[in-house]
Amino acid sequence: MSHTDTRSAEEMVRAGLQDAPKWLRIVVLIAHRHVLRFELAPLAAPNHVLGWEILTAEHDDIRLRATGPLLHGLLVARRVAPSTAVLETHVSYRRPVMARIIWTAVAPIHRAVAPYLLRRAARASAAQ
Repeated sequence: MSHTDTRSAEEMVRAGLQDAPKWLRIVVLIAHRHVLRFELAPLAAPNHVLGWEILTAEHDDIRLRATGPLLHGLLVARRVAPSTAVLETHVSYRRPVMARIIWTAVAPIHRAVAPYLLRRAARASAAQ
Protein backbone atom coordinates (compact mmCIF):
# COMPACT_ATOMS: atom_id res chain seq x y z
CA MET A 1 0.00 0.00 0.00
CA SER A 2 1.34 3.39 -0.85
CA HIS A 3 -0.95 5.38 1.46
CA THR A 4 -2.51 5.24 4.88
CA ASP A 5 -5.42 2.80 4.75
CA THR A 6 -7.81 2.85 7.69
CA ARG A 7 -9.79 -0.25 6.72
CA SER A 8 -9.81 -3.19 9.10
CA ALA A 9 -8.09 -6.44 8.19
CA GLU A 10 -11.52 -7.94 7.50
CA GLU A 11 -12.46 -5.08 5.18
CA MET A 12 -9.16 -5.54 3.32
CA VAL A 13 -9.69 -9.30 2.93
CA ARG A 14 -13.28 -8.79 1.79
CA ALA A 15 -12.14 -6.17 -0.72
CA GLY A 16 -9.49 -8.54 -2.04
CA LEU A 17 -11.71 -11.62 -2.33
CA GLN A 18 -15.29 -10.45 -2.70
CA ASP A 19 -14.61 -7.39 -4.86
CA ALA A 20 -12.36 -9.26 -7.30
CA PRO A 21 -13.60 -9.63 -10.87
CA LYS A 22 -16.41 -12.18 -11.03
CA TRP A 23 -14.43 -14.58 -13.25
CA LEU A 24 -11.56 -14.61 -10.74
CA ARG A 25 -13.90 -15.21 -7.77
CA ILE A 26 -15.36 -18.15 -9.69
CA VAL A 27 -11.90 -19.56 -10.40
CA VAL A 28 -10.89 -19.17 -6.74
CA LEU A 29 -14.10 -20.85 -5.58
CA ILE A 30 -13.65 -23.73 -8.03
CA ALA A 31 -10.06 -24.20 -6.86
CA HIS A 32 -11.06 -24.09 -3.18
CA ARG A 33 -14.13 -26.34 -3.49
CA HIS A 34 -13.16 -28.80 -6.21
CA VAL A 35 -9.36 -28.91 -6.33
CA LEU A 36 -8.45 -28.37 -2.67
CA ARG A 37 -11.84 -29.83 -1.69
CA PHE A 38 -12.50 -27.35 1.11
CA GLU A 39 -16.00 -27.63 2.54
CA LEU A 40 -16.97 -23.97 2.27
CA ALA A 41 -20.07 -22.30 3.67
CA PRO A 42 -22.56 -20.63 1.33
CA LEU A 43 -21.22 -17.31 0.04
CA ALA A 44 -23.81 -15.26 1.95
CA ALA A 45 -23.26 -17.10 5.25
CA PRO A 46 -22.72 -14.79 8.21
CA ASN A 47 -19.29 -14.88 9.86
CA HIS A 48 -17.67 -16.08 6.62
CA VAL A 49 -15.66 -14.55 3.79
CA LEU A 50 -16.05 -16.29 0.44
CA GLY A 51 -17.08 -19.44 2.31
CA TRP A 52 -14.15 -19.37 4.76
CA GLU A 53 -15.11 -19.25 8.45
CA ILE A 54 -13.97 -16.18 10.38
CA LEU A 55 -12.26 -17.50 13.51
CA THR A 56 -11.23 -14.11 14.91
CA ALA A 57 -11.54 -10.58 13.62
CA GLU A 58 -9.91 -7.58 15.25
CA HIS A 59 -9.18 -4.30 13.52
CA ASP A 60 -5.61 -5.28 12.62
CA ASP A 61 -5.98 -9.06 12.36
CA ILE A 62 -8.36 -11.61 10.88
CA ARG A 63 -8.08 -15.40 10.83
CA LEU A 64 -10.07 -17.48 8.36
CA ARG A 65 -10.40 -21.25 8.33
CA ALA A 66 -11.45 -23.78 5.72
CA THR A 67 -11.21 -27.52 6.03
CA GLY A 68 -11.88 -30.53 3.88
CA PRO A 69 -10.95 -34.17 3.47
CA LEU A 70 -7.47 -33.34 2.13
CA LEU A 71 -6.36 -30.15 3.88
CA HIS A 72 -6.93 -27.72 6.70
CA GLY A 73 -6.38 -24.12 5.60
CA LEU A 74 -5.79 -21.03 7.72
CA LEU A 75 -5.45 -17.52 6.30
CA VAL A 76 -4.11 -14.82 8.61
CA ALA A 77 -4.28 -11.23 7.40
CA ARG A 78 -2.61 -8.58 9.54
CA ARG A 79 -2.27 -4.83 9.37
CA VAL A 80 1.31 -4.30 10.56
CA ALA A 81 1.32 -0.56 9.81
CA PRO A 82 -1.17 1.93 8.34
CA SER A 83 0.30 1.31 4.90
CA THR A 84 1.29 -2.36 5.22
CA ALA A 85 -0.71 -5.58 5.25
CA VAL A 86 0.56 -9.15 5.44
CA LEU A 87 -1.22 -12.34 4.43
CA GLU A 88 -0.02 -15.69 5.76
CA THR A 89 -1.29 -19.00 4.43
CA HIS A 90 -1.02 -22.12 6.54
CA VAL A 91 -2.00 -25.56 5.30
CA SER A 92 -1.85 -28.88 7.05
CA TYR A 93 -2.37 -32.18 5.32
CA ARG A 94 -5.12 -34.55 6.40
CA ARG A 95 -4.26 -37.03 3.65
CA PRO A 96 -0.54 -36.33 3.27
CA VAL A 97 0.26 -38.01 -0.04
CA MET A 98 -2.69 -36.70 -2.04
CA ALA A 99 -2.70 -33.29 -0.31
CA ARG A 100 1.02 -32.76 -0.97
CA ILE A 101 0.58 -33.52 -4.67
CA ILE A 102 -2.36 -31.12 -4.99
CA TRP A 103 -0.84 -28.34 -2.88
CA THR A 104 2.44 -28.59 -4.80
CA ALA A 105 0.48 -27.83 -7.98
CA VAL A 106 -1.76 -25.14 -6.46
CA ALA A 107 0.77 -23.30 -4.25
CA PRO A 108 2.57 -21.41 -7.05
CA ILE A 109 -0.77 -20.16 -8.36
CA HIS A 110 -1.81 -19.15 -4.84
CA ARG A 111 1.48 -17.28 -4.37
CA ALA A 112 0.70 -15.26 -7.52
CA VAL A 113 -3.05 -14.70 -7.06
CA ALA A 114 -3.12 -13.82 -3.33
CA PRO A 115 -0.68 -10.87 -3.60
CA TYR A 116 -2.47 -9.71 -6.77
CA LEU A 117 -5.77 -9.59 -4.87
CA LEU A 118 -4.19 -7.66 -1.98
CA ARG A 119 -2.58 -5.15 -4.36
CA ARG A 120 -5.89 -4.75 -6.18
CA ALA A 121 -7.68 -4.08 -2.87
CA ALA A 122 -5.00 -1.52 -1.92
CA ARG A 123 -5.32 0.26 -5.28
CA ALA A 124 -9.10 0.42 -4.90
CA SER A 125 -8.68 2.04 -1.49
CA ALA A 126 -6.13 4.54 -2.84
CA ALA A 127 -8.53 5.52 -5.64
CA GLN A 128 -11.26 6.48 -3.13
